[in-house]
Amino acid sequence: MSKELKDFKFILIRGKNIKRDFFEKNVITYDYLQDIGLVYKASDLVISRAGASTVNELIAYGKYAIYIPYRLATSDHQYYNVRWLADKGLSKVIREEDLSIERLKANINEFFKKNPEDIQTKLKSYAILNSEEIILREIENVIFKKD
Repeated sequence: MSKELKDFKFILIRGKNIKRDFFEKNVITYDYLQDIGLVYKASDLVISRAGASTVNELIAYGKYAIYIPYRLATSDHQYYNVRWLADKGLSKVIREEDLSIERLKANINEFFKKNPEDIQTKLKSYAILNSEEIILREIENVIFKKD
């Protein structure tokens, strides 16, 4: 796809076990990134699996994503992590078995017709950035509950 979309810059975090090299000038690859936030900030669009941590990070950064849930995830939980975002028009979800270059390109092109600032604002409104405080408050409410 990167060969066909030469006007785009792709950042691929491939993991340590995948050693395929990309020689296109518009593809930068990493085995791992310590500070993923820098890449999120630099990205207009993210194509990703749909693990809970990644989804929460992308919501916090207000990043629209095309999610491709891992098809073997227990109880299809990756799909359910993001279905609600797709229902609100704040992401796209493509099942692995439905994935094709044509479908991916169509979804990318569809994204660039949207208002990114509006999407970012809406996504960030769902971010929970103080979860540890909320959990602590709930624990305190249970422990120190007054009858």
